[in-house]
Amino acid sequence: MPLALVGKSQNLRRKSRIGQGIVVLIGAQLLFLAGFLGVNLPTATEGNLIRYVRQASENLVAKLPGQVGTEIKHNVPALAHTSEPIRMSIYVPQAPLAIFVGYVLGPVLAPLASIIFLVIGFVGPQLGIFAFSSGGGLEYFKQPGFGYLIGMVIASWVAGRLTVQNRTSKRQCLAVALGLLSVHLFGIGYLLIAALINSFGVQAGEVQNAHFYWQPWIFEEVRNLTWYVLPYDILLSVVAIGLGFPFRWLVATLIAPDIASKQKAGEKFKDLL
Repeated sequence: MPLALVGKSQNLRRKSRIGQGIVVLIGAQLLFLAGFLGVNLPTATEGNLIRYVRQASENLVAKLPGQVGTEIKHNVPALAHTSEPIRMSIYVPQAPLAIFVGYVLGPVLAPLASIIFLVIGFVGPQLGIFAFSSGGGLEYFKQPGFGYLIGMVIASWVAGRLTVQNRTSKRQCLAVALGLLSVHLFGIGYLLIAALINSFGVQAGEVQNAHFYWQPWIFEEVRNLTWYVLPYDILLSVVAIGLGFPFRWLVATLIAPDIASKQKAGEKFKDLL
C-alpha cells in the first residue's frame, strides 16, 4: 500500500468513535432545543416590516428628552403619527440550526444527528418527550409541516457536503442557499403530495385510508411555513455559518485530538469527519 494511503488510513483509525457519538448527540439536542426557541417577530411582509421599523423609531424618539424628540418629529413628520397595528408571528429557527449542524459536523455526522432528532420526535411522546412543535408521535407524518423536517435532514447534508473541504465565501453562500432551498422545496412538495393523496382518497371513497388530520389549504400553509419565515431563515443561516467555524475546530478536536493538534483548524476536515 502506498505510504500516502497508509498515513490516511491511520488517521481514520485514530478517530474517536466516542467523540463522534458525543457530537452527533449534541447536534440532535441542538435541533431539539431549536423547537423551543420560538420568537415573536413581525410577520415578514414588506408593509408590516415598514410599520414595525416606524413604530420602533417612534418608541425610540419618545424616550429622548422632550426638546430633542420634538425637533426630530418636526423634521420627520412620519414619526409624529401613530403606526398601524403590527402583525406578529412565532418564528422557530430550526432550518438555520440544521444548516449550522451540517456546517459544523460535516456530511456524515450531521444527517445522522438530524435523523436521531426525527426518531426522538416519533417515539419520544411514548416517553413523555415532545420534540416537534405539534407534539410528535408515530403518526406525525400526517402533519402538514412534516416535509420541512425531512428537508432539514437534506439541508444538513447539503451544508456539510459543500463546506467539508473548504469554507470559502462562495461555498458558504451556496450552503445557505441550497440548504434552505432543500428545506422549503421538500416542505412544499410534501404539502402538494399529501393534498393529492387526500384528494384521490376522497374521490375513491377511501377517506379512512387516505385522510390526513388537516385540510389541504396549500397556499395558506406555504405562506405561513415558507413565505413568512424565509427572510428570517436567510438572515439567521448567514449568522450561523459565520459563527460556525470555531465549532468546526472544536468538533475536529473532540473527534481526533491527536490529529487536530497537528493541523491548522479546518485543514483535512473531510478526513476527520
